[in-house]
Amino acid sequence: MGGGKLVRGRWHHGGGDLWKFEPDDRNQLNAIQATPEWEILDGYWGERAEIVLDATRRWDKVPFQPRDAIRIHGVTDTDEDSPTRAREFSGAESADDTRCAEVVEGSWDHEHCVICSETLGTGGQSDGYVSSQQTWVCERCYIDFVMRRSLDFIPSV
Repeated sequence: MGGGKLVRGRWHHGGGDLWKFEPDDRNQLNAIQATPEWEILDGYWGERAEIVLDATRRWDKVPFQPRDAIRIHGVTDTDEDSPTRAREFSGAESADDTRCAEVVEGSWDHEHCVICSETLGTGGQSDGYVSSQQTWVCERCYIDFVMRRSLDFIPSV
């Protein structure tokens, strides 16, 4: 990130102490060369920075309402990659096999703020801000960061 502009890309080892950055969009090469200093954000902070800086994203303050969720049979809370393990444990022949899953009405009872992880819904704040992309932020993060387009939530290195 340089001058408030984010450029997605990958770092490649060039041998010795040399590293080379290649933007995902080759059209952004000029922007990189025109800016003498850049702040490097990893994927975790970079994704959050993109959300906060996206001026096209529309946000609405709404109360969080529980939604239906899918319970996958044969999978415990500690299992990783639940859909795959559900198929293995249940003997399901495809991801659409209804023998391994069921809809549980109103059981998705909370979300988390994408910036600070505050709980929104059951056990947390009742209202939050949701974007048109279904990204949730709490009221404090919306006011402090989204409205101001501030990246002050990113810890200094």
